[in-house]
Amino acid sequence: MLFDILDHFSPPFATLDQASRFLHQLCGEFKVANLSYWHIGLRSAKPAQAIWVSTYPELYRATYLERGLQRTDPAFVLSFARLLPTDWDAIHRLDGSRAVLEAASAHHIPVRGIAVPIRDETTGDSLFNVNLDCPEAEWRLRRNGLARDFMVIGHVFHVMMRGLVRGAEPLVDLPRLSPREVDVMRLAAQGYSAKRTALALGISPHSVRVHLALARRRLKARNTAEAVAIALTRGLLT
Repeated sequence: MLFDILDHFSPPFATLDQASRFLHQLCGEFKVANLSYWHIGLRSAKPAQAIWVSTYPELYRATYLERGLQRTDPAFVLSFARLLPTDWDAIHRLDGSRAVLEAASAHHIPVRGIAVPIRDETTGDSLFNVNLDCPEAEWRLRRNGLARDFMVIGHVFHVMMRGLVRGAEPLVDLPRLSPREVDVMRLAAQGYSAKRTALALGISPHSVRVHLALARRRLKARNTAEAVAIALTRGLLT
C-alpha cells in the first residue's frame, strides 16, 4: 500500500506540483474520483486567497475560481462548524450549493464526497475533500470508512504542505508527548478502544485512559479525537 499511517514518513512537499502528483497517487490507491486540499489560512484571510491543490480538471478549477464559488460553498462553513467530516449529501440542498452543483454538472464532476476540516493555529485552517463517482448503495457502504481514512490522511497531507503554506511564519513551540502517550495516541488514531489498546501494549485499560488524559491536557484538546487530530497535524505521531 502506498499509504500506511504508522510507517509513513512525511517529507515536506517542495512544490505544489509534487503535492498534486501525490494526490493523484492516492486517488488510484483508494479508488476515488478526485482529492482536493484547500489551505484557507488564518481567520483574517480571505477565501479568495486560498491555496488549492487538487486532481480536478483544469477547466473545472478555472470555472470554480472565476465564479468565486469558494466564497459561498457550504462545505467550508458547515465543516468548520462541525469540526468533523461532512457528507456532501447533507449540504446539497443548502442555498450556496446550487452554483457549485451546476458547475460540477457542466464539467462532469461527481457530486458525492466528504469534506474534512483541519485546524492549525500556526498556519490557519485547511479543508481536505474526497470526491466519488458511485451509486447511492455503494456510497452508503464506503462513506464511513472513507471519512475515517481521510480524516487521518488529510491531516498528514497538511503536515507535508505546511512548509509551502507557512512561508516565513515562525514555528510555535510544540508540546512533548511521552513515548507511552505516543503509543496510545497512535492506536487511538486507528480507532482502538482503551481495552484493545491495553491488550496491544500490555498495560491496563486504566493506564491507557491516564495516558490519553495526559496527552489531551498537553495538547489542550477537548476530547481524544481532537487530540489525535492535533497530534497528527503537528507531526507528533510520525
